[in-house]
Amino acid sequence: MSIIRTRHISATDHKGAGIRATLGREGVRLSYDYALSGKENHRLAALALARKLNLLGEWADIWDNTQKDGFTFVCLGDANPAFTLEIEMY
Repeated sequence: MSIIRTRHISATDHKGAGIRATLGREGVRLSYDYALSGKENHRLAALALARKLNLLGEWADIWDNTQKDGFTFVCLGDANPAFTLEIEMY
């Protein structure tokens, strides 16, 4: 399953604020775009990493209480059918 985590990076004396997206050891850093919302900035960073790694499919952001300064994105196309639950109608 592909999971991308994003986090906000504060500005320093040398670089402006940004968003870092990571999947394992791979990652990208985008400059923070103040014309967009925080969530939109995180989504763009996740999208940039997915494109870099050629991870096609539908992505969803999920609630993750371990992410204090970012978001978690999961590729829905990676779901293992053995773990997909189905509701039976009676």
